[in-house]
Amino acid sequence: MEAYTGRMARKMGLTKYDRELAVGLVTLMYEDKADFTNTFRALASVSDGDAPGSIPAPLEEVREWAPSHASVSLTPC
Repeated sequence: MEAYTGRMARKMGLTKYDRELAVGLVTLMYEDKADFTNTFRALASVSDGDAPGSIPAPLEEVREWAPSHASVSLTPC
């Protein structure tokens, strides 16, 4: 289980695994029929250095939300 949580944390750009966040993301991805690989690639493409408006709006929302959540890092783990 530790290997899984470590992989999920890295895929989501988290410094440590957050079960609630991971379950929420996977649930949304399932409900929206999102491509899992493309979703994780999109998450990995966001960094603190991106200019505002240069990334898709949903990812911009993640970037705005991330600083208030200590486990989220917008730099590759």
